[in-house]
Amino acid sequence: MISLYGVMNILLVIRLRQGAMSVEAMVQGMIDDLTEVLGDAAKHDGGNSAAGTRVRKAMQAAKATAQSVRTTVQNDKNSR
Repeated sequence: MISLYGVMNILLVIRLRQGAMSVEAMVQGMIDDLTEVLGDAAKHDGGNSAAGTRVRKAMQAAKATAQSVRTTVQNDKNSR
């Protein structure tokens, strides 16, 4: 079963390949995703191991999105 974060990451990659997302939209998506995981971070701090797993998955998705943002910005810079 694919997690919600995995699905969001797959959708992001599809949109990037189609050229449908701006850098601003990608950054805002990261902010929204990280805001959603704040509750799990608090649960993890309280000792919930499963919540920690969800936080780690969200951080991995954020890392992938950040790399996509960097690549897009670099490509935009080089094409101007």
